[in-house]
Amino acid sequence: MNVWASLRIALEFSVAAAAAAATAAAAATVAAAAADLHTAEQDVAEHHHCCGLAALQRPRENTATQKVDPLQQLQQQQQQQQQQQLQHHQQLQQQHYQQLQQQHHHQPQQHQQQQQQHHQQRQQQQQHQQQQQQHQQQQQQQLTQS
Repeated sequence: MNVWASLRIALEFSVAAAAAAATAAAAATVAAAAADLHTAEQDVAEHHHCCGLAALQRPRENTATQKVDPLQQLQQQQQQQQQQQLQHHQQLQQQHYQQLQQQHHHQPQQHQQQQQQHHQQRQQQQQHQQQQQQHQQQQQQQLTQS
């Protein structure tokens, strides 16, 4: 299997694991909030029963009809947080994956550049040798001509 394919699979698994962890955390928070809300409603009911305050019955009815709203708000907040965390996690992973790809593609470029430099150095050496030979030939010709 290709290294990049295995990296991609590993990234996908870690994204799925992060999503599952965020979902579990959100569910636990929602359950805790629901339990708190239930406890608060019980406290209000006990207070009504104990003190017999009929005037507080209306707000209790209102809280009964509004009971879903705070829970829904909490769920929406948790979902938004979960999505933001997941998006952030995915962005980080994508950046890391891109960096790995760039490094992988950059290495062959560096290798090519090194090869080109070596080739240029060889050419320069050959040119220098040719110039020296030409200079020697010119000197010999001048000596033979004189």
